[in-house]
Amino acid sequence: MRLRWGVEKQSLSETYMLLGRLQPLMHRLTHDTVFADVLAPVERALARVRTAPAIGRTLNMADFIALGVLRHLRGMASLREQVQGLWHLDPNAEARVPLARPTWSDALASGACGAVLEGVVAALVEDAKAILPDRLADIPGLGTRTVRAIDGTYFLESAHYRRCTRLVTFRTRRGRTVEFLTNDFSPLPGVVAFLYSRRWDEEKCFDTWKNDFAQAKAWGKSLTATENQMRLVLITQLLLAMAVPTLLDETVSDEKALRKQDQRQRAEPDAPDGTDRPDWAARLFRHTSKISRQVLRFFKHSFLKPASPALYARQLRPMLLDYL
Repeated sequence: MRLRWGVEKQSLSETYMLLGRLQPLMHRLTHDTVFADVLAPVERALARVRTAPAIGRTLNMADFIALGVLRHLRGMASLREQVQGLWHLDPNAEARVPLARPTWSDALASGACGAVLEGVVAALVEDAKAILPDRLADIPGLGTRTVRAIDGTYFLESAHYRRCTRLVTFRTRRGRTVEFLTNDFSPLPGVVAFLYSRRWDEEKCFDTWKNDFAQAKAWGKSLTATENQMRLVLITQLLLAMAVPTLLDETVSDEKALRKQDQRQRAEPDAPDGTDRPDWAARLFRHTSKISRQVLRFFKHSFLKPASPALYARQLRPMLLDYL
């Protein structure tokens, strides 16, 4: 019994030591910084869904999400790189790092943590609807239908029922004939073609995750860890998408990307840099899905800078207006 008490006492002592190193670090990351402004919606979301303030002795949900978002933002593929990076950020670093790798790994593989993350994603989606434009608004025939961008679908009819599909043939402005097979008879043929074209635009999000957020490799071995990793990347994407119009305090868009899009739309059908989008669909692509790489670099390299409207006007705004 004495030995057991000694082990427990030592474990608690180590916990307090970790807290003593982690708390100053998190304060530096999330106190009056650009990163704190990006994370602001998380606290509001946690207040609506949180069931417990902590997921372990040393790490609470707010800190876990913050560290996960930071890992995505900085594009760190390995946990060792993340932990070492945190060590160098601590102005009063001791001989040991402020956060042990098992602490983070245990939280990543926690089912209870996943339940909270799922609620945070849902809450952030609702917040985003009030800030970000609806890219599928005013499309004839869609109404209030739910549209999802995915890599594949399973049609129940194809396996268990008599086939009931229609073939939509669409001729693009560049003279190409494209055929779409669908079991949904309600959308107009042009809308079916438009949604497929819009899907390619949504793929830009996946490109950002893989190349900029270092999502090419799983962070953990368990299914729960992988699911939590994806929830964290969704949170990161939503936070950055909401950050730009919020931090600049007005409706802004990636003007340089829209100019490039307009140039491709005006190009002759046989031009090598033209687009297949029909002219009637051009106005429906005014809201881009991909976050500009220049904007990502701003948050990646400026996350510790003191937050101020002057900083965003001086450094962030020009990145939306032109290629620097």
